[in-house]
Amino acid sequence: MKITLRKAKAIQNSILEFGETLRHSFTVELNDYQDVDALIARAQERAKHIDNRRNELATALYAIRDLVGTANASSGIDGLLTRLALIDRRIKHLTEMASAPEMMDPETRQNRLKQLRGGRDDSSSFLIRVERNSMSTGIFTAEQLAGFKSEIAELKRQRQGITDKVLHLNITTEITLSKKTVEVLKAADIL
Repeated sequence: MKITLRKAKAIQNSILEFGETLRHSFTVELNDYQDVDALIARAQERAKHIDNRRNELATALYAIRDLVGTANASSGIDGLLTRLALIDRRIKHLTEMASAPEMMDPETRQNRLKQLRGGRDDSSSFLIRVERNSMSTGIFTAEQLAGFKSEIAELKRQRQGITDKVLHLNITTEITLSKKTVEVLKAADIL
């Protein structure tokens, strides 16, 4: 049976959800009036049955994951996802820099430094006063900050294009499930 990668993802989620419903108690309540050995044997049989179902589902899940991994590599999805991760990281870094305060213009900076010196241009006096007084300024000009924002916008456009390609590949790339996997999924009412 052939399914798309998108359908494979939904099936994997369904397998995980169904697997969580397969629970069994590993203890039994006993009293004087019961056939203790028969009760324990039935509980053991039920636990073995649930364990077998879980194992079949886990085997199907990882068989699908293996097929999806191979398909992702051969269709180029892996490379696209790597590119998306790089773009997201770069956007994070640029966003941090783009939110930095703007650098003071040189004239304002010089006037402020002059005020810190007490209006004097004596460099020895300046060194003494800098220890007691200081000022801060951003390190990026308005043009540099605008450049960061422009690069972020371009990266977001690239990210959207790549995301669209991944979506297209997820709905057009198919994998073939084995007969056994199909049987297990049908038995669990997943297919």
